[in-house]
Amino acid sequence: MTVSNHVKASTAGNVPATALYYLEHELSALYHAHLYATLSDGGRVLLAASFRDGKVITAVVEGHVNVLNTLGERLLSTQE
Repeated sequence: MTVSNHVKASTAGNVPATALYYLEHELSALYHAHLYATLSDGGRVLLAASFRDGKVITAVVEGHVNVLNTLGERLLSTQE
């Protein structure tokens, strides 16, 4: 993900972000985490290895967003 120019210009290397991910051992539920991400010189988001471990990261979006529902939640509710 490349962060937009207005965010790069207004921060000192850290931007509020939300990471969307699955746990490697539980691919049926999508999780999200609010974090402050570091930007590379090229504007790409860098996530710490300790955060990435054990996760399948599907997206990182600008800002802190709340996920209201996911495909996994809908699939699980139809199986019950």
